[in-house]
Parts: sequence; C-alpha cells; structure tokens
Amino acid sequence: MLQLACGSMKGCGCRWSRERSAIPGPRSGTWGTQQWSIAMKFAVPVKCGCGCEFSVPSYAEESLQSAKCPGCQMIGILCQPLSISVVADKLLYRSKTEIDGEDYTLSIICSAIAVECALTQVFLKWKGIDSLKLTGHLATDSERNLWEKEYRKATERGGFMKSANFVSEFLCGKKFDDFVANFENQSRKSTVAHTGPTIASSRPAASYIQDELFRRRNRIMHWGDVGYQQPDARLCLNAASGFIGTLKTMDREKTSRARRHGAKRNPSPRRLIRLLLERLSGKVIERECQRGEGRHTNIVVIQKSMREVK
Repeated sequence: MLQLACGSMKGCGCRWSRERSAIPGPRSGTWGTQQWSIAMKFAVPVKCGCGCEFSVPSYAEESLQSAKCPGCQMIGILCQPLSISVVADKLLYRSKTEIDGEDYTLSIICSAIAVECALTQVFLKWKGIDSLKLTGHLATDSERNLWEKEYRKATERGGFMKSANFVSEFLCGKKFDDFVANFENQSRKSTVAHTGPTIASSRPAASYIQDELFRRRNRIMHWGDVGYQQPDARLCLNAASGFIGTLKTMDREKTSRARRHGAKRNPSPRRLIRLLLERLSGKVIERECQRGEGRHTNIVVIQKSMREVK
C-alpha cells in the first residue's frame, strides 16, 4: 500500500492510499513540482525459445508478469525464480546493468548489498522452516524481529567474514572456507565453477570475497573513493555471484538432509505395517522382497505374520 500526497500547485494537502499494482504508467516522474518514485528498478534478463535474449523491467519484489519477445513477437508468462533471495538475484541483475551503463561504483555497491541480502534471507528462511515444524504456523512479525536481532547479535563487530561463517555453520555445520574446500574436493571443476567461486587454493574463499568485494565497498562508503573502473566492477560482480551460488549450494544440501530426515521420521505405509506386525508378533519379519520375490511376497509375509499373531 502506497501513501500518496496531492502535488497540485494549489497545495490542497490531500493524502490517500493506493495499491502499488493499481498505479499505471511509469514508476517515476514529476508530479507538480515534486519528483516521485515507487520502487527500485531491475532489468531481468530473459531468453526466448527462438534464441532471442532481452531484458524485462521489474520493480522491487513485484512478481514478473508477461513479456513480448522482440524477435518472434511471442508473449510469454514469466515466473519468479526459486531462490534463497529473489531480491539478491535482482540486485545482481542491477549490478550488471550498471556495468553496461558505465556506472561502476554503483555496480560495486549493488553487488555487496546482494551478498548481505542473501546471507540474512537464507538465515531467516530456515529459521522460519524450523519454526513451522515446531509450531505448525507461519512466522509472525514478532518472531521474525527476534530472528533478525539474533542474526545481528551473532554477526556484529565481525563484518562479512563473521557473517559468512555464522550462516555457513547454521546451514551445514562448517565454516565457509571448509565447506568450499570440501565441495571442491568432492565435485568436478565445472560444477564448482558453476555453483560457487573459482578461487586459487592459496587464497581462502571468505578472505578473497572480503578483499575483492567488501574492501572496495568500504572504501566507497567510508572514504568516498568513487574512481573504480569496469574491471573492478566485473570482479566484484563475479565474486558476489560466486558467493551467492555457494549459499544456494548450502541451501540445497540442507534441503536434502531435511528430506532424508523427514523420510526416516515418516516411513511409507508398507513399512508402517511391517513395524506394526513386528511389534505384535514379537519377532522380526524377514524382508523377502529384497530377494527378488516382488510385491506378492510382501503380501504373503504379512498374511503369515497375521496368522502367527492370531
């Protein structure tokens, strides 16, 4: 809901509210003597089935609607990506757009904000999942505020390095550098390059991102150093993309562990019947199905066990 104010020259001072989606036309401009804007704009890259690549404007967390391919003129429906943080992904798109527009300093800032956004949102995501398991309802605003305070307390006075290690230990029980080293040892190089940062073995992953991305961000924010060029911005964007890709890998592994744990806690109906019969008969039922007897053998074993119980 947006709070709007009358901008007429008479200055009536009238104020009212409207849904953001109900406001047509551009998202920024001039109204009377005042400049106005609604939300941060992103250029989301889209690739059509005909091979044409183009970008679609998006605003903040608004869902993507539809897009018309400039090549084949086909209209397609766009969906939000499944991600640990849609806003972090969009910030990376914005960083790339700023590089194309030769605004390299703003590109570096967007890359750094994307990393910080991904860190906090993947933490809040799994705190919400754990809370849902315990309470059976979605997180309330007060609960989310408590988790935000928990995150700030755990990562204060440590900068990026402390935040990266805290979230990494929360997701997979390892520090960030240990996870990257273990992942590189177990994966093919192409997989590592696609999902995480490609870093020389002599440089720890977290310190690499600290030096290449956040050192530049800090000099911009605190020293007013705005003279960075395209190679600096591209290096920062690659570091941010690699780090967020590594967070996504951690998120997938935690999801896989949660599913395996859920499967153990919630066995299939067939296994439930078998456990019940073992409890009633006081003996372990032989799993003949593993010897290639098929489903029919399972039924025979159950029937035999039922007679023994009786």
